[in-house]
Amino acid sequence: MLGRRPQRGPSDAPANRTRQCQAKLDILIEGFMRADWTAYRDAAAWLRDFTNHKNIERGRVMCGGIWFTPQQIEAVRERARKRATRAADLRPGSSSK
Repeated sequence: MLGRRPQRGPSDAPANRTRQCQAKLDILIEGFMRADWTAYRDAAAWLRDFTNHKNIERGRVMCGGIWFTPQQIEAVRERARKRATRAADLRPGSSSK
């Protein structure tokens, strides 16, 4: 088997994805250093889309530009509801006192 490359299988997909991400990071850095803004924007957009896709695959939810797990987002929403209720109670003329 000298000189033959093994067949690529599904187990090579994560390694290939890692290499692809590293290549985009390299393009991002080189684009910034050489002021190649087109390459920089393209690499940044690709990386943003990749991370968004990964977060969605993992079941995360975006709220206010921050990614949360479903359990975290429910806690965040509950705190927001409590704050809104408290703010409404503190307003002059509120009848809940």
